[in-house]
Amino acid sequence: MSRKPLRHDLPIAIRGGLEEVSTPHAGVAGLIELGRQSNVMAAAEKYLPAKQSPKGLGQGHMVEAFVVLSALGGECLDDFTHLRGDAGLATLLGYTLPAAATARQWLDRFHEEVLLADRPVQGSFIPAESRGLAGLGAVVEHSVRTYVSGIQPGPQVTLDVDAHLVESSKAEALMTYQGFRGYSPEASGVGGDRAGAGRRVSRWECARLGGHQGAGGASLREPAVPGRGLAGGGAVGQCGL
Repeated sequence: MSRKPLRHDLPIAIRGGLEEVSTPHAGVAGLIELGRQSNVMAAAEKYLPAKQSPKGLGQGHMVEAFVVLSALGGECLDDFTHLRGDAGLATLLGYTLPAAATARQWLDRFHEEVLLADRPVQGSFIPAESRGLAGLGAVVEHSVRTYVSGIQPGPQVTLDVDAHLVESSKAEALMTYQGFRGYSPEASGVGGDRAGAGRRVSRWECARLGGHQGAGGASLREPAVPGRGLAGGGAVGQCGL
């Protein structure tokens, strides 16, 4: 028995050959597009130390992969394993996300043991930046400057500086007031001159742009002065650009 055509049905016969993939993470497409239009991947290729082998993902892909991992709620490198199985996400990216072991090896390249040679037995110690971290700092600076030039917030923006807890199983991690071991990095919410305009940046990002301490906030100055910190957590203040 032949199928009776539906009313207003298009006379198109699909004979196969079409394939489709889907992903529950389609919302990240906007973030991917924003990063690529901002040339963040190109900045990573420019500023990060060159890979020893041309095989595999480039520096730009690795930076983008970690941004995507963070945006999708990833808490550890093993979360790459789950995301690697998402064919739709791989289609959006144009490549498959790195395996957890590959991501761990990439992070290890930012560590230079020689910089820890002068570490004292007791007391605080801040080593110099490795070549990799310095390059990553340049990528972050590129991102912040692209954001500022894009929204043009005016001569001042508002910084909401606060600390948050990140759980960690590292031996060096200390006990937090919530009862688990981890770290307490600071982050700053940057608002523009209109409601809803802004993004979260780290305390270190602003320092890369020449931040210095101030009462209840921080100020950004030209030229960039790496290594100067912002005011303490929990403060809301104005930031002059």
